[in-house]
Amino acid sequence: MDSVMLREERGQTDFGNLIAIPHAFRAAGDQKFVAVAILDNPIWWGHNYVQVILLLCFAANKDPDTERFYQSLTNFMFDDSGVASLIEKRSFDTLISALLGMEN
Repeated sequence: MDSVMLREERGQTDFGNLIAIPHAFRAAGDQKFVAVAILDNPIWWGHNYVQVILLLCFAANKDPDTERFYQSLTNFMFDDSGVASLIEKRSFDTLISALLGMEN
């Protein structure tokens, strides 16, 4: 929590299109994961309104899939229809399909 809050103090993690991607200041731990929250209504995050929050946690050891994940996530962030579909359907399958679709 402290590391995430430190990162939030250092720079914005809300990039428009109703998405915020908070994460720790430095990678830590043994596991990587993404915790997803889809809010009923958008909230002000500091620079933009946010309705989808993707809390990222990456392991301290290098993972060859990390760069590919970042690219898919970046593409998804700016896909209006993909974000709108996730907010509407609120399902894991919708998120995964959108991220996989962003790899193409």
